Amino acid sequence: PLITGKVRGEIDAHAAASAQMLTDCGGSDPVWIEIVRLHHDDSRKKLPLSELDEVQAAARLVRRVDQFAAKLSRRATRPPMSPVKAAREACVGADGSPDEIGAALLGAVGLYPPGSCVELVSNEIGLVLARGKRANQPKVGVRIMANGAPLGQPLVRDCEDPRHAVRGALSVAAMKTKAPHEAMLAFCRPHS
Repeated sequence: PLITGKVRGEIDAHAAASAQMLTDCGGSDPVWIEIVRLHHDDSRKKLPLSELDEVQAAARLVRRVDQFAAKLSRRATRPPMSPVKAAREACVGADGSPDEIGAALLGAVGLYPPGSCVELVSNEIGLVLARGKRANQPKVGVRIMANGAPLGQPLVRDCEDPRHAVRGALSVAAMKTKAPHEAMLAFCRPHS
């Protein structure tokens, strides 16, 4: 679907509006406000990260995270993109490998960002809780067993174990049950 003129205008005004919202909410750090204001500016996109000043480099990082999040989000004109496709489009350059920011983003969230719905090779369905040791091996809170039965409490699977590897990403609609938010978050908190 094509982006309408109205939507294009909203996208173009987004960075300035976001900087103003930050100021209106009490943000007073001029550097942070400038980073937000510049995060849609791609006039220096051909320059290597090392040639940008601190504000420009941070704005490029915010831009990439913004693009990644937008690809994962439902829009009026399209459904959310699969996490793997969104990661590929937001993190990997034309040469097929991640640039500095893409590598850092994949390193932080992996191919399946927290909240992504995935099916495991065990036929279980769950939500990604956290990045695992590798980008394609997240920690998953299983909500639906292989036989289709929903679980009251999530069952944590480490996808490093080949028996619980990710088969693929699914739409959140595949969950067919509401995840117990607090129980899911409890698995993400550091344990002492």
